[in-house]
Amino acid sequence: MELAAYIALFAAVIATWVAVSGPGEAALVGAGTIAGHNGEIVAVLLVAFAGTIAGSALAYWVGHAAGRRLLLWRGPLLRWRMRALYRSEELVRRRQFLAAFLGPGWLAGINDLSLRPFAAGVAVSGLAWTLVLGLGAAYVGPSLIAVFDEVSQWATIGALAAVTAAALFLLGRQRFQGRANRI
Repeated sequence: MELAAYIALFAAVIATWVAVSGPGEAALVGAGTIAGHNGEIVAVLLVAFAGTIAGSALAYWVGHAAGRRLLLWRGPLLRWRMRALYRSEELVRRRQFLAAFLGPGWLAGINDLSLRPFAAGVAVSGLAWTLVLGLGAAYVGPSLIAVFDEVSQWATIGALAAVTAAALFLLGRQRFQGRANRI
């Protein structure tokens, strides 16, 4: 692969890890598929892993510099945003490694997560993501995209169903408590 391809892969992975989702998955699967045929898979994996670290660090910096101010900005849903921030602070304080491993970098930045658990969580998370997609593409090939899309689709449907069920439960509980208080 050419230098421009590695730079494009690095940039796509950074974009993915700064945001919640982005072009990094497709770029890594494509590069992994090509590199699997050319024998350059190690270089692709190293570039992608470096992109996960750089993207997470950038996201942390953005969250730390502007995230809290943005969440506390006056406007619609301010009370809801303040409550979400308070809850995330509690959770991140209790489970620092898991917050860095499972959450986006900007969430760790907003909650001012300390460097050691953040670096460990990001390294493990980035390594797992890089190896699964990169090696999967190199050895399974483009059919990995179809599997990944199918799993993502069902995971999204499951998450939406869980959020809807939780919201209905909480609304029902509030109505029940409201009726009990009136009696």
